[in-house]
Amino acid sequence: MRARQTSLFAPESLPVPTARFQRFYSGANDIYDAWGIMMAGAGVGVSAREVRALTLGYLALYVRCMSGSVFVDSGAFTDGRRGVATDFQRAVFPVYDRLLRLILNPDTNPVCQADRSWQELAAHMSDPDLARVFIVAPDRVGDQAASLTLLEEHRLVLDRYLLAGVSLIVPLQTGALSLADAYRQVCARLGTDRIVAGVPSQDAAVSPAELERFLAEVTPERIHFLGLGTDRRRVNPRVQVLERMAPEARLSCDANRLRAHIGTGRRLTDIPRERAARETGFEGAPVAPPWAPEPASSKELDDTELLGAVCCDADWMSDDEIRQLAGYLGLDPAVVGAHHRDGTLGDYLDSALPDPRILDLAIATMRRRLSHAEARSSTVAALIRDGVL
Repeated sequence: MRARQTSLFAPESLPVPTARFQRFYSGANDIYDAWGIMMAGAGVGVSAREVRALTLGYLALYVRCMSGSVFVDSGAFTDGRRGVATDFQRAVFPVYDRLLRLILNPDTNPVCQADRSWQELAAHMSDPDLARVFIVAPDRVGDQAASLTLLEEHRLVLDRYLLAGVSLIVPLQTGALSLADAYRQVCARLGTDRIVAGVPSQDAAVSPAELERFLAEVTPERIHFLGLGTDRRRVNPRVQVLERMAPEARLSCDANRLRAHIGTGRRLTDIPRERAARETGFEGAPVAPPWAPEPASSKELDDTELLGAVCCDADWMSDDEIRQLAGYLGLDPAVVGAHHRDGTLGDYLDSALPDPRILDLAIATMRRRLSHAEARSSTVAALIRDGVL
């Protein structure tokens, strides 16, 4: 696919992040949410189990070209709530590895291959600071002994991440050992104290009193509150302990606040939907490629470009968007999704649709996605800048 020169997700749209305290806005697994967070110059948080391949490509460029910071959660917290074990070897480490490869080797990044502006910018950047990439080490929520065992089992992989300079967050679960002794065990098993001490702040949360006892014995250089959120009743007591006990520590936290603003009557749903309807005359959730050229109006979007993206470009639609497209075409969403991820959707549609005009009608309705996507990203950015998220 030839490199396009213009894009809705263009590098000149992003500010250079400047923040003393690092907060990550999690749940940005789709590109439209991630881009809004990038527009605000904030830290982007995703799940290794749910992040889209395209989103990962832009996150790599955010780190490499825009001095952005990225947090990738392992998904162990969600798995723990579901009562299932996390397969770190197959489901988590490959995502960490792919992100690092895309950062270090932008020539392999599909975003650069599709967009010349990113390609040229990445080619002129010096070696990136991988300390801006925060990944979570294997753990089991609420099980201190199992978490320490997981560190031993995956020691070689974790050593590789530490050697690369990545910020490795090691969750300190409560248990038979005090938090201070658990931290010492972690450092001993990994052979270094160059880790980020992860403090659980939701399920099996570390209380402010436990945090104070921990910091009375050890003083990590970096501390990350896992899932802390923005509730002042939970945030303020912990921050006060840090200010008193470890004023020099570098602090970061993550929380998924996006979901609180999604749904009918909420801004991340209503504003993009209203804008799409106003500009295109269509209603409902639209579908379109994130790297489509930006026209003066979404009504002027070239159908040929959009058709090419649907048929040839791989893995840019979310699961919901795939279901919408499949429903419109009267096809099985699982089959459409499989071909879309492989980049073979065009060949499949040629054989599956009884009349090619059905696809033409689908493309005509999909033009509204550009307005919807831009409005979604802009709304996310505005909510962050206004302090709502």
